[in-house]
Amino acid sequence: MSESSAELIGEDPSKSEKTFFLRMVRELSKRRSYKGNRIAVEALRRIGEPAVGPLIESLKDRDEDIRGGAANALGEIGDRRAVEPLIQALKDENENVRRE
Repeated sequence: MSESSAELIGEDPSKSEKTFFLRMVRELSKRRSYKGNRIAVEALRRIGEPAVGPLIESLKDRDEDIRGGAANALGEIGDRRAVEPLIQALKDENENVRRE
């Protein structure tokens, strides 16, 4: 992970990977500007494979912003493990999640 990615969230992922990735997705969901959204997605994309499992879990979060941010980041990462969960996300009750 790049230093700027850690600075984006302010936490070292080694402390708690799940907490770290959830905070990354929450940060992504809070960024309403295109540029801010791209920064958060790029940080998760650069983390890549280690982020996939926690992001897939985040697709089941009760918060639609978390689910949408996770779908967006998984699409950018492009890992094959995310294909089926992303297909399921297309059935999400929230239109914004389906759009991501």
